Amino acid sequence: SLVCLHGSSTTGKAFNQFLFPQHVMEMLNVKVISPSFPGHGGSGMQAYRRISDWPITDLKPILLEESIHGNFLVIGTSYGTAHAMATAACFPQRCQGMGLNVPYLPETICREFGFWTDADMILREKQLERPWVLLPLLSVLSLIQFLIPQGLDALKEAKQVKREIPQMMDLMKAEVARSFLRGVNGQVYEMTDAEVTQSWQDPRDLQVPYVCVWYAQDDGA
Repeated sequence: SLVCLHGSSTTGKAFNQFLFPQHVMEMLNVKVISPSFPGHGGSGMQAYRRISDWPITDLKPILLEESIHGNFLVIGTSYGTAHAMATAACFPQRCQGMGLNVPYLPETICREFGFWTDADMILREKQLERPWVLLPLLSVLSLIQFLIPQGLDALKEAKQVKREIPQMMDLMKAEVARSFLRGVNGQVYEMTDAEVTQSWQDPRDLQVPYVCVWYAQDDGA
């Protein structure tokens, strides 16, 4: 079985429609699930949720419902890599492999190696005690998120995707627009909160037999 975890403002549709089509997975006898995180797709927000708890509170019931009782592989993209690492930590005996696409690291690791987090550019932990401080930023980000579907068409890489896989570009634009309509503010606040107040499993401590990491520079688009 394969668990696919999406990035911010999107859902798992890109996995099951394009990257791991159902008919191909059936031929390979592989079951793929791609759940949406709280506040994404059709899933409601969960205030103050913690990424480290998500595998137990959200994923475990889904695995049971989908009759996935044995081992599995997990793949995460961007924001989804944090959930993938948390999943590997919660199910050390069952998670046999992990793929991390442009890993999303907690502040503790970023500090160790001198990396900037997204939150470094906009706020610090103490500001999260006063959510109203975020209102101007969230308003701007919401506007940007609304304009992304139009702006994507102008990117060189997006033009390539639109030319080669037009359905994927249409899906991406639709998901971003839906994200805006559902309230991207909640997502932005949640991700910023995750960066500066939470920590999930250090990938160096994970006991996973097989791990593959690839970065933005590794992808053509």
